[in-house]
Amino acid sequence: DDPNHRYLLEYDNNPTSDVILSAPLSAEEVAENEPGFRYRELDSGSPTTLKNFIKWGLKAYPAQHTLLILSGHSWGLQGHMQDFFVNGQELQDSTMVKNYELRRVMEEVYRELNHAKLDALFIDACTSGIFEIAYEVRNQFDYFVASSLETPYFGLPYADIFNGFVDKVNASSTATINNNAFTEKYLLSPIIEKFVRSHAKGGAQVAREGDMMATAAFALRLDQLNAVGGAMKN
Repeated sequence: DDPNHRYLLEYDNNPTSDVILSAPLSAEEVAENEPGFRYRELDSGSPTTLKNFIKWGLKAYPAQHTLLILSGHSWGLQGHMQDFFVNGQELQDSTMVKNYELRRVMEEVYRELNHAKLDALFIDACTSGIFEIAYEVRNQFDYFVASSLETPYFGLPYADIFNGFVDKVNASSTATINNNAFTEKYLLSPIIEKFVRSHAKGGAQVAREGDMMATAAFALRLDQLNAVGGAMKN
C-alpha cells in the first residue's frame, strides 16, 4: 500500500514449501524490460538470470544510486545464489553463480547499458566476506558488504535499515546524498550494526532462529584493493 516504493518478491519453487510469486507491478510498467521471471521460476544460480534481472532493474527503476543485494545460499569461493529446484523439479546438480561470472555479468551490464558503476554489492549469504571475492569485483562496485562466517537463515533485517535510510534520504539535500560519507554513515554502517545486533543475544531475530555462536559482517571500499593488489604483485 506504499505509493512511494514498488517491490518484486520471488520465493523459490521448492515443492516442500509454499510457492509465492508476487506480481505487485502492472503489466504496462514492466512490459518493456521484463526479463521473464513474472510467471515462472528461473534458475537463481544461472548468471543469465542474474544479468537479466539487473538489466531489468536498472531500466525499469533508474536511479542515481543503486545497491545490489544477493540474498540466498552461498559457498564463498565456489559461488552464490545456489539453486536446487527449478520449475518444481529437483536439479541433479545444484547451480551457483561463480565469482568470475558475477564479475563478467557486471562488465556486460555496464557495457550493454552504458551504465555507471553501481554503488555497492551486499552478499547476504554465508562465507562471502573474503579477500578473493572482494578483489574479483573490485572494479564493478564502490563498496562490498558481506560476512566471512555462516549467516543466519533470516539474514538482514531489511525493514529496520531501509525505512530509516529512506527517511534520511528524503530529509537530505542532493549534495549531501551524493557524498560517500553519507552512504557509509547512513547505509553501510547500519547494515553491519543491525545485521550483527539482530542475531546477537537478545536480538530481534533470535526469537525466530535462536542464538548464533558468532555473527560478523564488514563493509569495504573496493578502490583500496587496487593498491593492495599492486603491493602483492610487487
